[in-house]
Amino acid sequence: MHVHASRARAAPRCRRGSACTTLCADAPLCDRRALPAAASRGLPRAQRAPRRFAAAGNDQPASAEPNANAALYPSIEQQLESTNSRPIVYWHLARQPSTGRIAIEYWFFYLYNDFYDKHEADWEGVTVFLDNGVPIGASYSQHQGRKWTPWTTSTSAGPTVYVARGSHANYPTAGRYAIRVCWTLHGRHCSPAPNLDDARGTGAAVAPSAYDLHELGGTGYTGSWGSGNYVLGIGLTKDRISDPRRRSDYSDPFAAIPP
Repeated sequence: MHVHASRARAAPRCRRGSACTTLCADAPLCDRRALPAAASRGLPRAQRAPRRFAAAGNDQPASAEPNANAALYPSIEQQLESTNSRPIVYWHLARQPSTGRIAIEYWFFYLYNDFYDKHEADWEGVTVFLDNGVPIGASYSQHQGRKWTPWTTSTSAGPTVYVARGSHANYPTAGRYAIRVCWTLHGRHCSPAPNLDDARGTGAAVAPSAYDLHELGGTGYTGSWGSGNYVLGIGLTKDRISDPRRRSDYSDPFAAIPP
């Protein structure tokens, strides 16, 4: 899977350009150093909570917020990149005993969401599904849930993921997409975004050899990642950037498979 991601100390982050990444369909074969023997049996091992990004020095201004001094985020990103740390893709394995299917989840953590909605921290993911060891499809996280894509001969070497500029939504094919943005404030509301999601794949590509795999295990963080979600023209909403381990597509990824 090809994703445009910039380097961070603890997780991959995208620049302000569309991105794409290449993942393996069979996680244990991607990097045997990162995936233990238990992974091949669909049994994830426990691990501490994932590391968040950290600034390289102590002089980094702490006043960057989505609603104030947002122009500071690129400099924070540049400082993180200057450490020359490798990007990290987090993984999690889930098993469905009733069918024998296995879901290999890949999660990406980004510094800042810069789209119609703006917020610190952004978790997105792609999940590959196996039935009796044979890939049957993948689900791609997007703005309002997951998109299912059946496995084809063109994805036999691993799915390609195109990450949209600023929003980090994942797409199986390059392009520009009309989307809706939803928010919670005095009820739930949705509106067409004034701009298209740009996932044309014009940024740098990240291949499996360019990133590390770390297990996303342990107990999920109960608070909100970042300092709040702001929607242009609306302001601060009641939405939270939840930890993947507190999400249904982490605990029950098989719900994305069509009947």
